[in-house]
Order: sequence, then C-alpha cells, then structure tokens
Amino acid sequence: MLLIVPWIKAKGIQKYQHRFFFLVYPLYLFNWMFIRDFRDFFDNERVILKTQGAIPVKEKIKMVAYKLFYFFYQIAVPVLFFKVSIGLALGAWFLQVIAASIFALFVLLPLHPLPDNAFPKLDEKTGCRSAGSAISWKLPMI
Repeated sequence: MLLIVPWIKAKGIQKYQHRFFFLVYPLYLFNWMFIRDFRDFFDNERVILKTQGAIPVKEKIKMVAYKLFYFFYQIAVPVLFFKVSIGLALGAWFLQVIAASIFALFVLLPLHPLPDNAFPKLDEKTGCRSAGSAISWKLPMI
C-alpha cells in the first residue's frame, strides 16, 4: 500500500500517501504480526527465501510457538488469572500495539528519506542482489 523505493512509479492511492500515511502506519506492527512474518516464512516466492535459502522447519515451528506464547501472555493471562474481561484485554492489547507502532513511526520512518540511502535492485533473473550492489547498502550515521 505504501511506496518506499524510489524507482517504482506511484499508482492510485500511493500518489497521496504523504497525506494519509500517518493513519496507516500505526497498523504497521499488525501487518508484521499477522501477515509479513508468515509470508516471509511460508511463501516460496518471497525474496528472503531466494537470498537466504530455505528456512528450517524448526525455525518455522519456533516462530508459530513464540507468536502463540505472545498472545497467551498478552491476552489470555489477564483474562484467566486477573479476571479481566476479554473485551478489555483485547482493547488494551490493541492500544498497546498501536502505541508501539506510533513509536516505531518516529524511530524508523525518518531514516527512509535520507539522501545517502541506497535502494539496491534485485537481478531479474535470479531474484537476488547483484554482487556489486552489496557495497551500495549504506547505514545512516547519526
């Protein structure tokens, strides 16, 4: 939905992302928790599998187990042990994730538009970065 890399032409709603991104970005961590992690681990067309190789089954099991544990201690523990209503537990969890996403917005997003940032392109044949592009990755210095 949001366009980050400069060589792709903005289409449709992306042309106006500078006006609405602050409304979408607080949903950032929900995207990671429910969509991005699973796509990276289980979708065979993802770049991470092409560049890093297959993810071991053990790691996939650990990811799912850690996510279940996270939801257990964030939502189930207050409901089961502290007699909090499920609505209150879910609402508190939702607000906590929104607050963390807003914090991430102020910490991570300012690094995207730095003029020294490089956005290496993937080789169309292999789907991997070319050997020379690894040098072009620059870390912003504060």
